Amino acid sequence: MLGSVDGDSVVFGAVFSDAAQAQFEGTIVEVGLTIEGSYGVSDGQCAGDSGTWRVVKIIEPGDANSDGTIDDRDARDLFRLLLGGRPTLLGNADCNKDGVVNFRDVIAIFKSR
Repeated sequence: MLGSVDGDSVVFGAVFSDAAQAQFEGTIVEVGLTIEGSYGVSDGQCAGDSGTWRVVKIIEPGDANSDGTIDDRDARDLFRLLLGGRPTLLGNADCNKDGVVNFRDVIAIFKSR
């Protein structure tokens, strides 16, 4: 499988055992979180098949910076957000799942470690 990324565009292909070739094209919708697009099959018994696809990264509550780990950096970014700063906050900052992002979430991140 070969592919490329150019800005927010993603293109890759795949060849299957019956020589079917599929081309996938997509767009990065949310950096680190979602990529979606369409595909088309050009050869083999599925030639002419097409459709859409979507990949979504599942983020654990408390992973405020979406790096896959709940740690002090998440608490720091959330703390900065709550003080009016500009953190890199892409993930699920509502760590205690009460529907509100506040200082209780910072405390919940520390307690979850």
